[in-house]
Amino acid sequence: MKYKRKEKYKTLEAQLEAVKKNGFAIKYIHNPSEEVQLAAVKECGGAIEYIHNPSEAVQLEAVKQDGYAIEYIHNPSEEAQLEAVKKNGFAIKYIHNPSEAVQLEAVKQHGRAIEYIHNPSEDVIDFLKNKHIEIFDEHFEEVNNDSPVEKHIPKDQLMAIAWVGFASYALGNSEIMSHFRKDTGNTYESPKTPIEKSVDDSTGYSADFLDKFLGWLNTNYWGETPNKIRGEQ
Repeated sequence: MKYKRKEKYKTLEAQLEAVKKNGFAIKYIHNPSEEVQLAAVKECGGAIEYIHNPSEAVQLEAVKQDGYAIEYIHNPSEEAQLEAVKKNGFAIKYIHNPSEAVQLEAVKQHGRAIEYIHNPSEDVIDFLKNKHIEIFDEHFEEVNNDSPVEKHIPKDQLMAIAWVGFASYALGNSEIMSHFRKDTGNTYESPKTPIEKSVDDSTGYSADFLDKFLGWLNTNYWGETPNKIRGEQ
């Protein structure tokens, strides 16, 4: 959509009408008021790129609408950074030297945001590792405290993060699951009814499946044997 010259948006009413339809219209408005700026970024957070020296309020509204808007904010406050990564964890790639609090919020929103964090804190790494283990156990409704995940997860912390992400993906990938079932003859499916769940809980069948699947995954896709993954000879 093309806009005519700035002169078209002389009145506040015209300016508000324009930016509410398309936030980027603000780049055609000379010296817009904060009210117009807020309306623009509420419609499209990226419109902040065309706002000179936006206020903290405008910055917050922009990143709440679009986390990536943080890219266009010079020296954003920690509050703005937090709002950005809460909206989109990957927005952390536009944040220089994020605090541990910002790192944690980013990986809470999306685990793979770790890829854009240089030297993540130990707490961030521990959170991801523990969170993914919880996801595995909850997915299979496993109540045994001896999680089968621990047996197969890499010893190196950063490698463990990559591994749990891939393993989570593999569990939901029909092609990989088909390959596993063809190789092993294992036909396990997650329980769909309370009765099926009670049988699994009493027999440990779900934990057995997870143990076998992860071992197979390491050998056939991850490329490491269980002993090597755990750092053993």
